[in-house]
Amino acid sequence: MKKNSFLLAAAFSILICGNVFAQKKFTEGTIQYTMDITSGDADGMVAAMMPKEMTVKIKGTKSRSEMELGMMGTTVTITDQKTNTGTVLIDMMGNKYALNISPEDMKSQTESMPQFDIEESTEVKQIAGYKCNKAVMTNKSTKEKLTIYYTKDLPYYSNNLNAQFAQIKGMPMEFTANMQGIEMVIRVKSITAEKISDDLFNIPADYKVTTQEEMMRDMMGGGE
Repeated sequence: MKKNSFLLAAAFSILICGNVFAQKKFTEGTIQYTMDITSGDADGMVAAMMPKEMTVKIKGTKSRSEMELGMMGTTVTITDQKTNTGTVLIDMMGNKYALNISPEDMKSQTESMPQFDIEESTEVKQIAGYKCNKAVMTNKSTKEKLTIYYTKDLPYYSNNLNAQFAQIKGMPMEFTANMQGIEMVIRVKSITAEKISDDLFNIPADYKVTTQEEMMRDMMGGGE
């Protein structure tokens, strides 16, 4: 159960981090997201593990997203668009790991992203002070529908972690996500322009740089 819960958390982290972005009009500051479960069969452990908020720090081509996973701990994803690399920091049950993301990993994730048919809507609403347009995105393979609100006032900057929204001509502000039958609404709560320390994009000294396989062996006590 511990292994399955971790894999769900890791997959969810990758999905959410697909919406970390940099913009021409907003190059340094903090973006606060809220996440609410709207439907699905989430047992007690999974529900407790699901994050309620995500904080994103952006500085130029670098971004850092942090999520609390309840009793499971904290995950931080750091990406650098300039080098096309990243790092996932995992603080779980007293153990701290750093998993590096290579350009090849980035490319593989981009290639695995689904393609969508997009239906624009005339519906608009205000989110975090921005006028947002509604669009319905239909997965061409699964026919699953995803609703997104985006603002044209802030441009979308495509990278290998937010490639699923590359077809949207603006900044995603609210969207639905489905993780193993659990549907969530992810929404931008606030956008604050402010100075961000370079230290936030470094691997802390107390984190062990390792691979996902080695980390899983450690967590399972050396077992498979």
